Amino acid sequence: MQELISNIRLALRQLARAPGFAAASSAVLALGIGLNAAMLGLTYTMVFAERPFERPAEIVQLFSHNSTEPDSYRAFSYPAWQEISKSAVLDGVLAHRTRPVGLREANQEGASRRTLADFVSPNYFSVLGVKLAQGRAFTEEEGRTGSPIPVAILSHKLWLKLGADPALVGGTIRVSERPFTVIGVAPRGFTGTSTMIGPEVFLPLGWIDSVATSLSRASVNSLERADAFDLFLVGRLRKDSSIESTNQALALTSASVQRALPVEYRSQALSVGPLPRFFSSVDPGQERALTPFSAALMGMTGSVLLIVCLNLASMFLARGQARRREFAVRLALGGGRGRIVRQLLTEGLVLSAIGGVLGAVLGVLSIDAIMGALFERLPITLAVDTSMTALIAGPTALFTLVATLMFAFGPALRHTGGDVIAELKQQGGEGSERRRRFLPRHPLVSLQIALSVSLLICAGLFVQMARQASLENTTFNADDTVLAEVDAGLAGYREAEGLGLYASIENRLRSLPGTKSASVAVTVPFGISGVGKRVRRAGVASGLDDRRLSLAEGQAFSADMNAVGAAYFDTLGLRLSRGRAFTDAEAQRTGSKRVAIVDEVLAKSLWPDGDAVGRTIEFAPTDATDEAAVPIEVIG
Repeated sequence: MQELISNIRLALRQLARAPGFAAASSAVLALGIGLNAAMLGLTYTMVFAERPFERPAEIVQLFSHNSTEPDSYRAFSYPAWQEISKSAVLDGVLAHRTRPVGLREANQEGASRRTLADFVSPNYFSVLGVKLAQGRAFTEEEGRTGSPIPVAILSHKLWLKLGADPALVGGTIRVSERPFTVIGVAPRGFTGTSTMIGPEVFLPLGWIDSVATSLSRASVNSLERADAFDLFLVGRLRKDSSIESTNQALALTSASVQRALPVEYRSQALSVGPLPRFFSSVDPGQERALTPFSAALMGMTGSVLLIVCLNLASMFLARGQARRREFAVRLALGGGRGRIVRQLLTEGLVLSAIGGVLGAVLGVLSIDAIMGALFERLPITLAVDTSMTALIAGPTALFTLVATLMFAFGPALRHTGGDVIAELKQQGGEGSERRRRFLPRHPLVSLQIALSVSLLICAGLFVQMARQASLENTTFNADDTVLAEVDAGLAGYREAEGLGLYASIENRLRSLPGTKSASVAVTVPFGISGVGKRVRRAGVASGLDDRRLSLAEGQAFSADMNAVGAAYFDTLGLRLSRGRAFTDAEAQRTGSKRVAIVDEVLAKSLWPDGDAVGRTIEFAPTDATDEAAVPIEVIG
């Protein structure tokens, strides 16, 4: 300990004599350590950190797929959850679904802000083994379908946003302009079933049709429909059970569900798998696609730290050249080589400590910047708690030690491993190093250049791809177009009221000075959300999930869909190749006639040998969120 204290004092004196070297080294280390600590902290939190559940290894997600088509996964219906809950294979099964809602305090002025709510079954918190920080969980009466009791549980982050007042429990918030009584607050660090994107409020499942908005939902009372595949199911393994043994036992449960729901769950097989960490998904394989991206990102940030260490190693070697005679004199006077190496490592550790402290501050700022850049435009809540000091402290300490060994150990060995007599005989400025025949004169510099050029090539390729994407011909005019988001559903409007509101907004926008055209649309090109439908020729009678080969028998095609105003094509500068655009009456659905405009790809798919204008299409049934099969005339 006495030697360590002495080494630290000597290191501080040496660095004080070279303030420029100390400042430059600390700044470079701060950049490398801070970036890597931020990325490793986020990666650990999202990928490796233990969930805040009771016995988290027992929590699994249920999946449903067609036994004849192994990759055809889909969500569950409410009646299916009720049937599965009767099984004793799992020690409890919960149902939930995350949806956008409008949220504001009851006494808060202004408009609602968009956020995510998780609509959950009454046993949600008990199955996960989560104890609320304040208040209580939902009761069976509050959680049943059709329950008139409006209650809510706040996330810990929302509770902090609202002032962390204990009196909030028992108070009121407004969800999609409906008053809800707050009955509890979730514990700190609990983000639902996801580790990255979490809800701000938890609501009983029975309210999902009343306050949630969904681009694809077109019907109410979806919980009463066995073909409304809209829920995710999460269960807890029984003690002494595994995923493999549970999957074998679920065969009987699958048969039970098929008997209870013979049409909707024909040939459907149940299975369980690890609970996804990034987002809820109906397919257990979707999350694996993020693994290569995470590995590449960590590899790139690790390369930055390696370049930093190589840079500092070169600086230490250059600085050590001026101290070679000092080391030689100390060795000649009987100073041990190990003592000098430890002192040089201590100098590196002091530098790393200074850079680590600065890097920790930079890391916290980097996490906020990264999260802000990724989710600035997304109407969601980040579940990652960037205020946690442990998120940065651990990785910072790790990278501080790693950096010290990488940039200080090698130069320390080299400076103390030469011939003492030869070093003492050298005149100032002369060098005694031997040239290696097959190595570059400065291998560390060569390696730095190689790594830097590799990163620059990756960055150049990314910029080039982004540039090509920006120059791609989108066929519409976006340069002088302004986009404003409005969601009447989040303010409590019903469909008829919302259509009237949108029509009024369109008319007011068109009357503004300098406005050439204005239109509403459910989605926008290259937006963050979309709606898909299965479309077929009208007048066929194939059933749910029917797979036919003939167009005349009801072959359906998956197609992106949008609902737009009458001036949509004029506003975007699009020209129809055939037919006409919508009228105001058609766009606002004030008439009884249903019309549609299709693209050339869908038109040629449905009528390969003829013109689609004047023909009729319909939406093929997939679940209860689809409208009934109503003929729709193609007008363009």
